[in-house]
Amino acid sequence: MSRSVTIRRLCPPAGAALAVVVAILALWSVPPVSAAVRAAPVLPTSSPSLRFGMTAAARTNRVPITAKIGAAPTAVYSVRLDPRRTFSRVSVRGMLQTAYCRSTDISGKNKPDHPCVGSQPYKFQPNIYAKLIAAANPTATTGRVISPWKGMPCNDVVHHCPLSVIASNRVVTGAGRYLNLVASAQAVGVAANQVLAVEPTQGELQVIQSLGPHRASGPLVSRPRLRSFAVSAGSSEASKSGDRPAFVFSRLLTVRAGDVIDVRTRFNLAIHNSKDNAPFTGTSIFLTRRPTATFADRGLSIVGRAGQNCPTTCSVAQVGAIRSPLSGRVYVNVVVVVKDDKGSTNATATYAGNLTLTKR
Repeated sequence: MSRSVTIRRLCPPAGAALAVVVAILALWSVPPVSAAVRAAPVLPTSSPSLRFGMTAAARTNRVPITAKIGAAPTAVYSVRLDPRRTFSRVSVRGMLQTAYCRSTDISGKNKPDHPCVGSQPYKFQPNIYAKLIAAANPTATTGRVISPWKGMPCNDVVHHCPLSVIASNRVVTGAGRYLNLVASAQAVGVAANQVLAVEPTQGELQVIQSLGPHRASGPLVSRPRLRSFAVSAGSSEASKSGDRPAFVFSRLLTVRAGDVIDVRTRFNLAIHNSKDNAPFTGTSIFLTRRPTATFADRGLSIVGRAGQNCPTTCSVAQVGAIRSPLSGRVYVNVVVVVKDDKGSTNATATYAGNLTLTKR
């Protein structure tokens, strides 16, 4: 939408009038400023040679779309490494969730405070990319590359776009380093003020910093616990009271408080009898005392309901880690909610895959 401004000249110099116009246009193009977010520190674990840090606090609510990958990089999450160490190895688990800006998001009809509000609409199909860097400060977008750009399409059908990034046993040198997840959005035919929204309640960065020799347990695996499960009626914005969460994987293990649990799940999902062309699928991973729990207690979430739309079939892959505050027998559960926007209550889903975890 084009905008015009009428400025009444009260005899200021031509240069001053031009400066006013430039200043006003600049105000229109500036995205909302995010509140300052302190980088999460890595903290001691049950092992003297290991530290762990995680954050789910995004530093921005949008990523500008540009014609070239990395043209306007944005630091979204940051964890501060142990400032006393000049050499260590890191394993990083991260997830960035963005969303395509639809007309209802841009107008504020969907949510008045939606990150897309005030941006410009688009019809192209953008891509979202993320990389991991070790940097000198929490807002830096350049530094030692821990994991290079990884991307996925974030089109209008998929809409919700969870992008997982992972790196294992990478060397970091220099004291006072930060581990940053940096995002970039790209598309052909992009114009000014077109963005992907960063979804604030889904996404995180988890860092395992190894300060010396350390042995992890062998992999523990869970196979599917269900043949199929029911789909919930309603959109991704509908009340959770009508959800029918499916408890798809679970693995029992014994831990000490402070142990780090490193988690990966991957499964293929098929949806049957749904009238929705791409039902929303939310995946949660969490630590629990209850073997059949379908929601996370406070402080025990590993992946907070990563969401994507699933056009009949899709592949789900999530990674994460947690420093256990619990001791004794615990479970890592994976729970999925599939939501049919058309309200079909006889739709079902089937899946195949596994949950794999290690204890550090």
